[in-house]
Amino acid sequence: MNYRKFNSKFNVTGEYIRNARIEKHFTRPYVCKQLDLYGINFHVNELYKIEHGEKALKDFELIALCIILDLDYNVLKSLILDAN
Repeated sequence: MNYRKFNSKFNVTGEYIRNARIEKHFTRPYVCKQLDLYGINFHVNELYKIEHGEKALKDFELIALCIILDLDYNVLKSLILDAN
């Protein structure tokens, strides 16, 4: 299967997600448990891959992560625009 990448990454928001998680002192297992409340089942290894740009995110997964981590959508927008 041929997956699309941008600058060798499957997503451009992973580092922002990782930094927000660490800043809030949330562990990956904690975030995965919170995602499960939204019906999104992630293993901690999948979250690791997202944070390191090795796994693509679906829109609803990104929205749930933004809610859990209290991420600013405008920052995400600028990350995407800056990546272009």
